[in-house]
Amino acid sequence: MEWHDVPPPVQVMSIGDPDQLAATLRDAQVEYLRLGPEPFAATLTAIDLGPVTLQIAADNAHITRGHVATDRSVLLFGLDLAEERTRVNGIQIRRGGIVHLGPGAPMFASVLEPIVWGALSFCADTLHAVTAAESLPRQGAFLLRQDGTAHPKLATFAREASILAKQDPARFSLSSVRKSMAEDALRFSMAAAGHPPQMDASFRAVRRRVALVRQAEDLLAASIGEPVYSEDLRQALGVPMRTLHNAFVAVHGLSIHRYLRLRRLHQARAALRAGRGNTSHVKIAALSCGFWHLGRFSQEYRALFGELPSETIDQGHSALLSAV
Repeated sequence: MEWHDVPPPVQVMSIGDPDQLAATLRDAQVEYLRLGPEPFAATLTAIDLGPVTLQIAADNAHITRGHVATDRSVLLFGLDLAEERTRVNGIQIRRGGIVHLGPGAPMFASVLEPIVWGALSFCADTLHAVTAAESLPRQGAFLLRQDGTAHPKLATFAREASILAKQDPARFSLSSVRKSMAEDALRFSMAAAGHPPQMDASFRAVRRRVALVRQAEDLLAASIGEPVYSEDLRQALGVPMRTLHNAFVAVHGLSIHRYLRLRRLHQARAALRAGRGNTSHVKIAALSCGFWHLGRFSQEYRALFGELPSETIDQGHSALLSAV
C-alpha cells in the first residue's frame, strides 16, 4: 500500500436536491425517492484517507435504492436516528446497529425521519487482509452487527473527523494525520467485524426478501421510460403476488403498489424537469407514466413534491434561460 503526500479531497457540502446527493455519494450507486413535500435538505462531509473513505451525512425522509461498488466494502452506522423509523435492507436499525455491506451488495434504505449517518468504505482487499474471511460479507451479501462496543467508537470517530473537516481541513494535507486516521478507522472496523453477526432464521428471511426486491429493481432499471406495474413484476419473477408484496413492505416499508406509484411520480418529475416550458408536456408526462386521470395526477404530484406539475416545468424553463 503506497501513501502519497497529496492532500486528499475533503468536501463539506450543503445539498438541496436528492439527485445531487445521490451523484455525490462515493463508492455506491444509489437513487433517492422523496417521501413528502418538505424541501429536501442534506449535508455531506466526505474525507478520503487513502484506502478508507469516510462519509457523514444528514438528510430528510426518503427511500434509497442502489448497490455498493463491486470493489468496496462498506460499514454503515447511524449517528442520530429515530429507532424503528429507519430500515436498511429490510432491517429495523437500532442504536448500536452496524450494517456491513459486501462488494456489490444491495443498499435499500427506508428513512421516515431526518437522520444523520456515517459510512466507512474500504477497498475490499483491505479488510480481507486483516480479518478472517468468514467474518466478512461475501460478494453481493450483507451482515448486521448489533454491537454496543464498536458502534460508539465508530460514531465518535466519525463525529470528530466531521468537525475537523469543517474547522481545519488543511490538517488533512499531512500524511501523518491521514495515516493515523485510516489506522483508527481500520481498527474500529476490525473490532466491529469481530462481533458475531445476526444469522438467525429471521435474518435469513430478510436476505431472501432483499434478493427478491433486488431482482425486481433490476427489471425496473431495464424498463426506464416505461411504466411498470405489479402484475408485470409478478409474471416476470414467477412468484405469488403476496410474496412480492411482503418483500416490498419488508424492504421499502411500502406496498408494491404504493412503491411503483411513487416511482412513476418521480419518473414524471424527471420528464417535466426536462421540458422546455410547454404546459402540454404535463399531459404527455402523466400519460406516458401511466397516470390516466390528470386531475388526480396533479393532486398526488403536489402532495409529494409541494408544487404543481406546471410549476416544475416553469422552474426548469427558468433554469434553462438563466444558463443561456
